[in-house]
Amino acid sequence: MPPPEFTKPKRLLVADSNQIAWARALEPSDIRVSLGLSEEAPTFEVIEVLKGDVPSPFTLPIGSYAALDTNPALIGDDFDGHREGNLLALYYSRSFNNSLCEMVPVFVPGESYLIFLDHPHWSAYEIVRSEDDLWLQKVRELVREQGG
Repeated sequence: MPPPEFTKPKRLLVADSNQIAWARALEPSDIRVSLGLSEEAPTFEVIEVLKGDVPSPFTLPIGSYAALDTNPALIGDDFDGHREGNLLALYYSRSFNNSLCEMVPVFVPGESYLIFLDHPHWSAYEIVRSEDDLWLQKVRELVREQGG
């Protein structure tokens, strides 16, 4: 069973988070990372700050870069701009906790993500490729509604 903070309702995820940003994963500084021979916490360039004070660039210590041979299922997709399925459903996410109940999201250099920097959650690291992505739009709306 995952820790409750990883699966709380998405409205609460937005409310409880102090730092939310749409950001692009930068290339790792060590080329061995792409070969799976070295670990490096992923670094991101901010596209848009949705909530709080988010520096650019920033590093996400709990994440990892995808190696070239990473199973595509671990990388996930953007669910057609988050148009497939129920946007606020619990299992509508690309990241889940591991067997040790830790979040270790995987990121691809050059890909863009909506990141909740201070709040590990199944939906805190979603791929967002465009301005019209429904998850990005919903989080913007919730931040406005919640006065963030």
